[in-house]
Formats: sequence, C-alpha cells, structure tokens
Amino acid sequence: MPQNSNSLTYKDLTTTFLNEFPEFRQAAEMDDSWQDSDGPLAGVFFARMLKEFFERELFERQKPDLVKRLFAFMERMALSKDEGIRGVLSTEILEYFGDDKELLIRARALMLPKTLSLSHKIEKSWGRE
Repeated sequence: MPQNSNSLTYKDLTTTFLNEFPEFRQAAEMDDSWQDSDGPLAGVFFARMLKEFFERELFERQKPDLVKRLFAFMERMALSKDEGIRGVLSTEILEYFGDDKELLIRARALMLPKTLSLSHKIEKSWGRE
C-alpha cells in the first residue's frame, strides 16, 4: 500500500523501511551496527542494507520488482519534508551511485522525477556533471 511521503519520519525511517521491505529484515538483524543507545542510525542502516544490494542488482537484474519498489521508496524519501530523510537519501544512496558512472547510469534509468532531480543536483555539486 503506497504511503504518503509526509508520513515518513526520520525517527521511524528504518522501521518503516523494514516493514515495507521484509526482504532486508534478516540482514538488518545480523548486522546491528546501525543501532546505538539512542536508536537507529538511518544513514548507517541505508549504507549497510542497500549499497551492496544495488551494486549487484543494478547489473544482474534478478529482482526487478524489488528494485522498482526500492526506487519508489527513494522517491518518497526525496519528496519528504524531513531534511534528515532527504539527507540520508542524498549522502548514503545518491552520492554513492555517482561514485561509479555505470552504476549511476543504471540507477538513473530507474529513478522517479524528484529522485532524478536530486541526483543531478548532487552530481553538479560534486563537479561530476
């Protein structure tokens, strides 16, 4: 069930993600480095859960439905009014895509409008386009 981007909160971002993407629950339970005494560290969580997945999946294309759902979730993050959520998307996912030109091309082919716009803004700020 699609959620309104305004329903995302930084505090509950990791919980919301795991509820919507149970495919990542086991990995999240095995690697608890994304949690500290104050709660989840969303940036660390997304870096740990998604970087390796995208690196593999954007080239192998074994799980297209899951990838499509992830890009829709990223669009919700991009549309969020919460700067913390947009910051996680920018620094932990979109900047990472830009580190590898081929990965960026493949990711951009799947990005929705606001995410794509944010990706271009980030790449320009890094002087990579």
